[in-house]
Amino acid sequence: MARLIPKISIDEITLKPERDVGRALVEKLPNDCIVYHSYPWLRPERNDRDTKTFLKEGEADFVIVIPSHGMLILEVKGGTIEYQPEDRLWARVLDSGKLKHITDPFEQGRKSKHHLKEEIIKEGYAVRGSLPFTIGHAVIFPDCEYRGPTPPGADAAVLFSSQDLAFLDRRVRDALNHWCPVPNPKRLEADDLRNIQRGISPAFQLLPVLFRQVEEQEEKLFRLTEEQVRTLELLSQWDRAAIEGVAGSGKTMLARAQAQRFADAGKRTLLVCYNKALAAWLRDSLPETYAESITVRHFHGLCREWCNKAAIPFAPPSRNSDQFWRSEAPAMLLDALDLVHDRFDAVVVDEGQDFYPDWWLSLEMLNTNTDLGCMYVF
Repeated sequence: MARLIPKISIDEITLKPERDVGRALVEKLPNDCIVYHSYPWLRPERNDRDTKTFLKEGEADFVIVIPSHGMLILEVKGGTIEYQPEDRLWARVLDSGKLKHITDPFEQGRKSKHHLKEEIIKEGYAVRGSLPFTIGHAVIFPDCEYRGPTPPGADAAVLFSSQDLAFLDRRVRDALNHWCPVPNPKRLEADDLRNIQRGISPAFQLLPVLFRQVEEQEEKLFRLTEEQVRTLELLSQWDRAAIEGVAGSGKTMLARAQAQRFADAGKRTLLVCYNKALAAWLRDSLPETYAESITVRHFHGLCREWCNKAAIPFAPPSRNSDQFWRSEAPAMLLDALDLVHDRFDAVVVDEGQDFYPDWWLSLEMLNTNTDLGCMYVF
């Protein structure tokens, strides 16, 4: 049984002709085959009149990947279909008996094939400029049979009818054999299958943008409940505190507010976090009046800065650097603190959950009063 993408039940396919074709493909093709249903595509085309580029959309009813033979785009035209040879027009016969003109299904298959071919070449065969395996297109009329010669742009090998549903797997292989210019189609290698997947089913990701997340946190800060505000005021009675909160609860904004409280009290304050981009945002978001009283750094930037002050070479390896950033850089910071006696009156840590246990000693040593000094961890 072939794998259907998207992963839905065949019964969920709305149109009966496509549902019947999909069931025949999935049930009759081998386990190593992949069947893409209702594959949409979009590509830029140029208007010949004014050379304007616009987007042209299309859809392939089925894209079939058969490792033993290649790749076939299969268009499905259900219902009663007529072909008008004098105008080379295709039409569907409606229940009322009227004709509704439709796009040439073989031209549809051809366009889908060339678009997908370009995408796969771009992904894995740009240097070669062509595919190393067979790709073709075919059309099936699951509610009709045909007689006589095939229309222009078609061939008996790529024209399937209702009689072919019972052995559709054989007809698909036969069509690919006819598209292949050599006696036997090349079997798809693992790299070919990966390139097909990357070309027609790319790993699309939406990555959260840090400044948008921080902006959202900032908005939530302005909506802090009176209880949270009172809690922050209550904590001002203590020099040291740890504040926990779920994502989006405003910890970063509270950390910045606490750093400003320390600075307003005349304390030279270090505001440190784990993420480099967050440190840059915090630095830019502070009012200019705090430029001298609050130092904002991400932890590893702190390590580099103090090593430079102590003339200790700081050279992270280009590969396999996890051990360096986790253990070696914090140890080098401790060495630098023995040589450079620049300290802070208060330390505020954001993203404390990302700090390793052996990092905290160096943060305590950066404090004028070490483990008795002012420190807030969010």
